[in-house]
Amino acid sequence: MAGCNTISINATKAGMEGIDKEKINKIIEEASKGSKFYLHKEKSQMDKLISTLESVRDLSHAIIHIDMDAFYAAVEMRDNPELKNRPMAVGGEGMLSTSNYHARRFGVRAGMPGFIGRKLCPELVIVPCNFDKYTATSKVVQGIFSQYDKSYCMMSLDEGYLDLTNYLDNLEEADGEKPDVEEVVNELRRKVFEATELTCSAGIGCNTRLAKIGSDQNKPNGQFVIPADKEEILKFIHDLPIRKISGIGNVTEQLLNSVGVVTCSDLFEKRGMLSLLFSEISCHQFMEIALGLGCTDLNEYNVSERKSISTETTFKATSNQEEIHKILEELCEELSEDMKNKCLFGKQFTLKCKLDTFDTLTRQTNLAFCTNDSSIMLKTAKVLLEKEISKLNSFCVRLLGVRMSELLSDQETKKQVTIDHFLTAKKENSDVCPVCLKEIAYWTVSEFAHHVNKCIDTENGETSSESKVNSDTKISKENILKESEPLYNRHDRDEICTSKKRKLTTIPEMFKKKKVEKIVTCPVCNVWTVDECKSYELNQHIDSCLI
Repeated sequence: MAGCNTISINATKAGMEGIDKEKINKIIEEASKGSKFYLHKEKSQMDKLISTLESVRDLSHAIIHIDMDAFYAAVEMRDNPELKNRPMAVGGEGMLSTSNYHARRFGVRAGMPGFIGRKLCPELVIVPCNFDKYTATSKVVQGIFSQYDKSYCMMSLDEGYLDLTNYLDNLEEADGEKPDVEEVVNELRRKVFEATELTCSAGIGCNTRLAKIGSDQNKPNGQFVIPADKEEILKFIHDLPIRKISGIGNVTEQLLNSVGVVTCSDLFEKRGMLSLLFSEISCHQFMEIALGLGCTDLNEYNVSERKSISTETTFKATSNQEEIHKILEELCEELSEDMKNKCLFGKQFTLKCKLDTFDTLTRQTNLAFCTNDSSIMLKTAKVLLEKEISKLNSFCVRLLGVRMSELLSDQETKKQVTIDHFLTAKKENSDVCPVCLKEIAYWTVSEFAHHVNKCIDTENGETSSESKVNSDTKISKENILKESEPLYNRHDRDEICTSKKRKLTTIPEMFKKKKVEKIVTCPVCNVWTVDECKSYELNQHIDSCLI
């Protein structure tokens, strides 16, 4: 385990041949981790990282983070003025999505179970979620965003990022004077209020991290600017509590607090120790936070960087299945709306259950196709839940969560090639019935077989009743005749059609002896064909095509 950051054994001395260098180096490493020398070595490595990060500091952008104030609650209060002066929240007994500022004074907040909210505030009014209404209002807000930045990035229904750099440059070219970014943002917020009767808060910074922090500084209905100056940024970030940083949650905060890290400046001061306790990725993030660095390109906020999306809630332990299903329904609807807002689809569904014994069960399944449909999620969740209930004598739950992973964007799902694509693929060339010579560009196998059978019956003086044609599988009918010689070449066929002559002697023997059976074409190569009943041969062929 010897490396550039550790003290390793020098095994070139006489008498040290054949020793276990790896074992000895591991013991030396563990014993020296607490030494000043070891911490100094780690600190030096972190200093190299800091130097690299500083070299790419970009102060040229004007990034704005807009956050609607208590969005769901604000929409409900707008539509029902009686709620304005009362503590209220949006959600259900299982989980609250948001609360107004009256309720927040009692400690009621988003993500809290409704029954706990009522205990904190007995007068709390809980209004069911109406995502159709919130989505419609969000689209109005997004219409205003697009006036300032066509490439704005929504993170959810109630918050988004804008890069005003180009907008400000265009204003400067038109007026000849450098525009004030604060005035522009104030104008944007005023337009949002005029269009929706809702307030929003804004943060202004040279990157998304600073803008996000800034939008929380003067809430509600305020804005805050962090100057695009290195010294001003470091001064602002110095005493900021680490929990104020997006991405540092409760668990990470407790881990950092345990080693004396409380503010962002502590991340820098204890960088050597942090490199021993956290992963390389985490340390990279911590140093970016300590330096006030962040993303300056909104295009980087894409779906490929997001591994999963989830929601969960804690509630009073219950074994009532009807109540559990109701909570699951609320969770799936919330997750679905969140995914739809971000244009995400997922294929892997996970159900999380924490029992009253504090044991946690996590069950996962792959869906047949990518989706963000709440009804499909709920159905899947119920199936997974029933399996667990059947295994346990008693099933009392205090936490439920749902998660979708293997995410794709709307555009990516359209690019996916599935078996349905092969089965519904159309052929470019048209085909002709060998009996009546009728030419149609695209027929299903069943339609073609039905048509030929009918023509044969007609030629033989028989009657054939119309039957319902199964048109699920779209394959060009030319494959049915693949094994026989072409009836006519194009010139002869045109001549026969013109003279309206019929030459039944040219019909292949397969049509003379019996009616056409349903033929299946390989959905991979679109060439090989086989009778429908010979499914084993078809499967073997498909396997060979896919190799």
